[in-house]
Amino acid sequence: MSERIQQRIGMGEAKVRNVFNERRLYFPFHETDFQLPLEVYITELPLNHTQPWYSHNTVEEIIFPICGQVNIFIKGQDGKVERTQLPESMELDLVRESIVAVSVNNDGVVAIKVKNKESGKISSFDLLDNEGIHSGTSIHTLQNHSDQRAVVAVVKKTTKEELARNPRIFREDRFSH
Repeated sequence: MSERIQQRIGMGEAKVRNVFNERRLYFPFHETDFQLPLEVYITELPLNHTQPWYSHNTVEEIIFPICGQVNIFIKGQDGKVERTQLPESMELDLVRESIVAVSVNNDGVVAIKVKNKESGKISSFDLLDNEGIHSGTSIHTLQNHSDQRAVVAVVKKTTKEELARNPRIFREDRFSH
């Protein structure tokens, strides 16, 4: 990742919410810089857990596995459901490593900063758009069908114009099905 970091949010600054029995850490970059129309959240999916079906009208979600196995189910316009297992996770060992921050550079590349608890070494993992699963505006859900915890990072994006029209777009553009 380029060291031209535009903005960094540490774990102590992340907003914690519980949604659908999931613990989520939100990194709302758009709240301090309208030139960054994105939000990142990291969520832990409980064992054998499936989210309710939902969609977005204008916000795009790009989903990245951090650890564990996660499936995404997407309903097509014809009503057919397609199951996709998320690509190989980063396989972070969240016993030996901890997420310390999320940053975004001038090119809009999001990175997760991870600290090794034993050595103190900081590593960075880029979340590249072409490596995640794009849910678009389709109806979708995530599922952890295993007996192990699963963690995903979700990058939510919109346009600068949409964010200017509705600064609460990331909270309001979610529809249950």
